[in-house]
Amino acid sequence: MKLNIPNEIWNRIFKTLSYKDLKTVLLVCKQFKVIAEDPQLWSQYPLIICSNLSSTLSLPRLSLLSQLDLVDIPLSDSDLVSLQQTRLTCLCLDKCDLSALSAQLLATCLAGLTTFKLKVNFEYRQEERFSDDQICAIFEELSKSFKLQNLHLRLCDLSPVPPSTLAMVLSRLAMADLYWCLLSPGQVVTLFTRLQTQPARIRQLDIGYNNISMVPATTLAEVVCRMDMVNMYNFKHSLTRSQLGEMFKQMSNTEQLSELILGGTRLAGIPADTLAMAVTGLEIVNLDHCDLTKGQAVAVVAAAGRSDRLRGLYMSGNNLASIEPDILARCVTRLQLVSISLAQLTRLQTRHIVSRMVTSGSNSNLREFDISYNDLSQADPVTLATAVNSLERAVMHHTDISEYQTVKILKHVISGTKLKYLDIGGDLRTISPDIIAQSFNKLCSVTIHTETTDISKKAGLELFKQMGKESCLRKLDLQYRDLSRLPSEVIARAVNNLTEVNLMETNLSDDQILMIFARMSEKTSLRYLDIRGSDVRIVPDDIYRKAKQKCHFILHDFDRNLKNKNVKERFFGNKRD
Repeated sequence: MKLNIPNEIWNRIFKTLSYKDLKTVLLVCKQFKVIAEDPQLWSQYPLIICSNLSSTLSLPRLSLLSQLDLVDIPLSDSDLVSLQQTRLTCLCLDKCDLSALSAQLLATCLAGLTTFKLKVNFEYRQEERFSDDQICAIFEELSKSFKLQNLHLRLCDLSPVPPSTLAMVLSRLAMADLYWCLLSPGQVVTLFTRLQTQPARIRQLDIGYNNISMVPATTLAEVVCRMDMVNMYNFKHSLTRSQLGEMFKQMSNTEQLSELILGGTRLAGIPADTLAMAVTGLEIVNLDHCDLTKGQAVAVVAAAGRSDRLRGLYMSGNNLASIEPDILARCVTRLQLVSISLAQLTRLQTRHIVSRMVTSGSNSNLREFDISYNDLSQADPVTLATAVNSLERAVMHHTDISEYQTVKILKHVISGTKLKYLDIGGDLRTISPDIIAQSFNKLCSVTIHTETTDISKKAGLELFKQMGKESCLRKLDLQYRDLSRLPSEVIARAVNNLTEVNLMETNLSDDQILMIFARMSEKTSLRYLDIRGSDVRIVPDDIYRKAKQKCHFILHDFDRNLKNKNVKERFFGNKRD
């Protein structure tokens, strides 16, 4: 029976569908195909393309495409021309070969965007980064345009760009991510001077792991206090005492700054009350590995526990053992995001924290908690299980939890939990395989920490069997686990039901690798697969090509043609240390 529903109503219904479901609608009938081909329906989705760029962009339904991610594609100038003919506003390049691109054509293409992101990791090869000519041409073209608002260039060498050009472009942006961009002293000083003396739009600045110690204290402080978010995380080059003193002084007179990341910066010379006052005026503050004194740690935690504005506090790598257990516990439960990993907490402190998380009940605001590298062995198992399952994200590897504590946590997950992301350690070999499998498959993401976690062969088999059926689990990190004894069909079905999986150095057999890729080439939910340490050259070319089209990102040890093993290159940044 044909439903007499107007096309306009179907169009409204289709707008509520996911990208995957909308693609399925195209295959239902001729009427649905005509309606679902409407470019407006497809314009709302960010599209990820791993091959056949030009032919994909030529599809009429993608004519209004606005967001595009290109992953692991060797790009050519003709591809840039195709991109310029679209209505793209946001573009992300991830592990793409950029070596064949004309510098000027690339610059012209990027100048027409509002958001651009170049995803780069330390292990990426030189051709997956911008060359000196390309980066200079890009900034020269951007200096003539006012369209770009958000620029993400972390781990990209910007040292060849003229300081004045760099400063002009960045001052016009709303957001700039320049993490570890090898900025020269001249570039840094020119940038901050311009941001201080001339009107600037920029409100979010990530300049972590760049040496900014030569910027005048007053200039740095004024610029930071005008921002909404600033990241100055840096282990290599710490800010000077005068810079820090002036910055904290001015922070006490402004409410503009909401998020400040100072991890790695030595703060021992800052008065405890000054530091505490600055922290209470923020929404999120990162003081990881800042060598805080006992007085500073006590003052910051006490102030954070009283603050009505602060919602995220990161103090990992600082000694917090001298803080009163009740004060620390009250602070933790008042906040939403807390990281106190490697904080040398006493057993009394951890017991108080866990107990207060439970007794506070609905009054506890805590949602994400990293307490790794602290001793939880003395926490009551039932109380610990209740506390962990009241969170959304728990990081608790290297916490010396017992088998009984672990069982209680996992059983609570099975019976009902708010927990979505779990990073756990400990010996799981003697825990019932059913408990491990059922609990892990109730979560969205599980990281089994490499150094401290062992699971039995039977538990691993049961886990993968359940993953192959209906499961909530979407992300799984099993790197360095020996999976060679699992049946190939079981592991292939399970892996392809996930969206992200790390199988690095898991000793996969040839048959397992072939089965994973064969299933991936037919049907998969995978979007990210790390399979480094396995020889993917055994996979037939046609199967690998089909699998690559379905899984957006496959990280392995070989070149794009699966012929030669990649040579590990010089660590990024050493040439201009």
